[in-house]
Amino acid sequence: MKTIYIIIALATFFCSECYSANRYWVGGTGNWSDNTNHWSASSGGAANASLPSASDNVYFDANSFSAGGQIVSIDADSYCNSMDWTGATNSPTINFPTGSVDLYVAGSLKFIGAMSLTQASASWIRLTSTTTGNTITTAGIAMPTTRFDGVGGEWTLQDNFTHNSSARSFRVV
Repeated sequence: MKTIYIIIALATFFCSECYSANRYWVGGTGNWSDNTNHWSASSGGAANASLPSASDNVYFDANSFSAGGQIVSIDADSYCNSMDWTGATNSPTINFPTGSVDLYVAGSLKFIGAMSLTQASASWIRLTSTTTGNTITTAGIAMPTTRFDGVGGEWTLQDNFTHNSSARSFRVV
């Protein structure tokens, strides 16, 4: 009987999907990689949760931004399962400030019309799901350099998908 418990414990420990979590942006302007000041395990909660992984859902909501024009900078390759900006206030911006850093979204993506997105020329939003049932809501935001990388992945568009003509590329792999 002890062997079964040990096997279950080890399987749980090594199963990344078993540890998926929700992460909430807090603290206004900052870098995605700064979990000490910007990632919380609850909406409006204390910062210092772990950085989101490819199995974690991330939320930007009414407790994320305290003033107009605050910016989330994708300062290094960044990962999440689904990304949802529903409820975010104060016209936030998601920004790729430098070079070639990518945002990997392994599930659904939901923007809001009251936000903006700026992107360095060598950065990508990479949609990496390998499953069906994902959605994309652009809310009128022109998508920047975007790549659909998920073999077997499927995304249902919830509104018009407009590609930013100044972006480098749009690719389905």
